Amino acid sequence: MRKLDELRGLGVLVLTGLFTLGLLGSPVPVAEAGHISCGDTLGPGGSFVLDSNVGPCGPTGPALRVVGPVQFDLNGFTVSCTTSGQIGLDGIVVGGNAATVTNGTVTNCFAGVVVAGSGRQRIQRVTADGNGNGFYVQSSGNWLHRNTAVNHRATGYFIYAAGVQLKFNLLSDNRADSNGIGIYLSTDARNSIVFRNTALSNSSTDMRDDNPNCDRNFWLRNTFVTSSQGCIR
Repeated sequence: MRKLDELRGLGVLVLTGLFTLGLLGSPVPVAEAGHISCGDTLGPGGSFVLDSNVGPCGPTGPALRVVGPVQFDLNGFTVSCTTSGQIGLDGIVVGGNAATVTNGTVTNCFAGVVVAGSGRQRIQRVTADGNGNGFYVQSSGNWLHRNTAVNHRATGYFIYAAGVQLKFNLLSDNRADSNGIGIYLSTDARNSIVFRNTALSNSSTDMRDDNPNCDRNFWLRNTFVTSSQGCIR
């Protein structure tokens, strides 16, 4: 039965990957000119590249709002907030659909990256460090790949939407170290795939799923020490 579950999970992984990889098939638009500052909205449409750090931003947020379809390259720079304790003072809030956010750091915000909108967002090679929560997923059909979440009081990666079912989110090859909880799927998460991630040294637990027996979520080939259920693998 476990082997069957793994094969089913890998099948869903392939289908979800093909769906999200559709974002990569679009031509890359020319980057928009202009300096990016606290409070800016990027998109919908176009491609944006940071030319410097943004922040510290506050007292209200988010620091930046990204509305897909759009491509946003942090270009190795950092987006920061004035305090991680202010509700709503988030780093990057991703809305719309089919947005891509890559290659930078978000720090000292209430949530580092909020993945919202109508889904199909791709977040890749982003480091969330020292926020309240690292990556907060509030929509369906998103792909978080090769990101890092460290030093968060609450969670590194959190899929939650207050009673709204969130389906087909894919978390692959991410790290979650030294948080409260490393990777956390609430009862809102359905048909999520958590594949080949590493979560270590998290104070509460490395990996947690609040659905009985993980329900229809698939945890496969992850590296961790502590977890909430035996179905997490």
